[in-house]
Amino acid sequence: MKRLFVSMLLLAFVNVFAQRPDGPRSNPLKDMTPEQVAEIKAKRMTLALDLTEQQENQVEQLLVQETTQLRERREAKRNQKEDAKKPSPEQMHANAVAHLEQRIAFKREMKSILSDEQYVQWNKMLEEKHKMRREHLKRRHARRRR
Repeated sequence: MKRLFVSMLLLAFVNVFAQRPDGPRSNPLKDMTPEQVAEIKAKRMTLALDLTEQQENQVEQLLVQETTQLRERREAKRNQKEDAKKPSPEQMHANAVAHLEQRIAFKREMKSILSDEQYVQWNKMLEEKHKMRREHLKRRHARRRR
């Protein structure tokens, strides 16, 4: 019985110390500059969609803008949480509208850069990514409820 207890305790310690200090699922892109993130995303899109060099450069510029805006929104949201002020309904509405307008503008720009076939394939990639994200969040939420 003692051996079983000691071995279980040892396994628990090994499991705890086997985790990376920054968490098991940290985002490696968060420490990069917007330009670096955009370059990596553009290269991934080039591989997936067979972009031309001109398309890759245009997509990269667009992604730099998007990444910069995303980080600014996140920083503003983080600052707002630190201030412990909940935004008013009008502010929440304005933020939601601004976010959606940015997404619409981004999609329109991508449509102007990509060919019709590439755009369809890119949309499928986005849908798959969002589907996987939703499934991950469902599993995460189910684990928290236990």
